[in-house]
Amino acid sequence: DQKVDPSLVARVALDGLFAGAPEILADDVSRQVKAHLSDA
Repeated sequence: DQKVDPSLVARVALDGLFAGAPEILADDVSRQVKAHLSDA
């Protein structure tokens, strides 16, 4: 069971919000799933 450190998720989320990112993916698994969905 892979768990992402909550402080990392918070940091990535806040960085994305301040940068105006339309979407925030906080971990590698989420980014991989998003990439595969985009390829479909």
